[in-house]
Amino acid sequence: MKPTTLPLLSLPVLGLPLLASSMTTNYEEGRSYAVSIASSSNTETDTELSMDGQPMEGRGNMGGPSERSFSCSYTDTVLTSDAGAPLRVRRSFDEIEGRSMVERRGEPVESEQDSAFEGLTLVLEEVDGEVQITVEDGDEPEPERLDGFGLTLMLDALLPEDDVEVGGTWEVEASAFETALAAGMAGRIMDRPAPPEGGEGRRGRGRRRGGEQGRGGDALARLFSGDFEWTVEATLTDRTEEFGGVECVVITLEAEMQGNVPERERTGGRRGGGGDAVRAPSTPAAGTVSVELEGELLWNTKQDFPARLTVTGTVESEERRSRETERGYFEMNRSSTTEVETTIEIAVPTGDDDESDD
Repeated sequence: MKPTTLPLLSLPVLGLPLLASSMTTNYEEGRSYAVSIASSSNTETDTELSMDGQPMEGRGNMGGPSERSFSCSYTDTVLTSDAGAPLRVRRSFDEIEGRSMVERRGEPVESEQDSAFEGLTLVLEEVDGEVQITVEDGDEPEPERLDGFGLTLMLDALLPEDDVEVGGTWEVEASAFETALAAGMAGRIMDRPAPPEGGEGRRGRGRRRGGEQGRGGDALARLFSGDFEWTVEATLTDRTEEFGGVECVVITLEAEMQGNVPERERTGGRRGGGGDAVRAPSTPAAGTVSVELEGELLWNTKQDFPARLTVTGTVESEERRSRETERGYFEMNRSSTTEVETTIEIAVPTGDDDESDD
């Protein structure tokens, strides 16, 4: 990404010093960035089942509230850089946690997920335009769980590529927004949870191996695949906010997406005691999904890096299914509303960047 410079005329409006005019992250050799990620989602689902137009009650695991959360902290240290771009970075993972709760048959079922990445240290290096990853300390994960890691800070993806004035806007590509939200990260680094065992308030612990079932609070991950069309707009405001003892520029974000859920065939075994109507082969499901998000990105004007991203919003979806069965004409209508929140904070550890205080 090429350096982005705020026109000097805008600096008095922002009240920023001249050396803060560049919105290019500082990747000086030896500099470290401590990154913390926290995402959560709370879903309310309403499912209506009918047979020949008559409501069907008590069909088991067909709806109810659910909650998911994911947190992760790691530290990046720039080992080698060239012309401001990192070429070799050490990434040390610290605490990682995933939790979920779903209501089944009126009872909460809770699970906690572990991660084989906790305590893991990786070295990422750019070689011939590609990122090569080696394990410096810890057990090496499956290769597919290392996909998607880059050398730069994830929040760099939100920065503009061209000059921008106060009040100016720029479009953010869906793939860049996905990177900035760490969407999909939980699915890669969290171990897939083991099936919970019986009992009220049942709990399950995770087992090693990543996958979609292990995506923690990452409710947005699946919405960046397929043909969903995102519109994401960023605006450089004239506001500042103190964060980490430094005055930061405020960039606002607005994102929305509307699309159709791809049709998918479903044949099923016995899930939640659904009877013949639920177990029979089904016609493709059809549905819609919409997303509205808003957020703020803080740019550290003293040390030159994106310091915090906060994003909140709502995901709404509807799904419809119908088919003929031996018992009659079966219909299902399911709607859900999910409140999502993601916060990513980045800091330069004390003592790592003393020159910035001069």
